[in-house]
Amino acid sequence: MIITKQQAITAQVNGSKSVLTKREQFAGMAMQALIVKMDESLILTCITAVKSADALLEALEESKESKD
Repeated sequence: MIITKQQAITAQVNGSKSVLTKREQFAGMAMQALIVKMDESLILTCITAVKSADALLEALEESKESKD
């Protein structure tokens, strides 16, 4: 995955020391929550975290579009 200049600037403005996309940040947060529960294998936890991040991004995009 290639990080765009805008994503890098956004990450820096938001105080992030690393350059992560919103998807990567949301997936990381979801994974932390899922690991606490640890009801499934680590691989399934990772897959679920990424799917959760994608769903959140989609919902945020839909919300943004409905406001425009």
